Amino acid sequence: GHVMYHGQEAATGKRENEIKKYLRAINDGIAPLIREENRPMLVAAQRPLFDIYREVNSYPNLMGEHLNVNFGDIDIFEVHELAWKMMAPLFDRKRKDKIALFLKEQGTGKTAIGIDKIIPAAFNGRVDTLFCENKSDIFGNYKEENNDITVTQSEENDNTISLMNVAAVKTFINGGEVYLLDKEEMPNPNSRINALYRY
Repeated sequence: GHVMYHGQEAATGKRENEIKKYLRAINDGIAPLIREENRPMLVAAQRPLFDIYREVNSYPNLMGEHLNVNFGDIDIFEVHELAWKMMAPLFDRKRKDKIALFLKEQGTGKTAIGIDKIIPAAFNGRVDTLFCENKSDIFGNYKEENNDITVTQSEENDNTISLMNVAAVKTFINGGEVYLLDKEEMPNPNSRINALYRY
């Protein structure tokens, strides 16, 4: 059977309290950084540590499942790959929901196609979700002061920039989401760039 020596139980309890204190400090450290987020959080840890972390966690979107790994046996690239396998279905569902919302809101003024409309909206923080066609780009120039956009047919050169990249970066900085999709997956495949507005 299982033999427990006198004092071992107390030591185990004391160790668990130390771990709990440490994990609470981690939670308190990251909580202010992600308070405004509504993205899922996946914890990579061994099961006993995850169970304790769940007790002290204050982030509402902690995933119920965890990535059960021993960091001594695995490198960070493998951790990333395993984490992505677990989280991909969540992101895929969200992407599909956003595409469905775009299709539903078409014609209401809450969607846009074309770089000329989308770039100023991205700068103003109006873009909730940006859909960009994969392996495609739109080059030109943009002057924020007067919303002047020039689109060129050529590749990027000294005088032009990737307008698609500018729209994506501004959307992301302003808390929006950016999806890279194949042409046939685009909500409106007639344009290389589509946007779903917040308002």
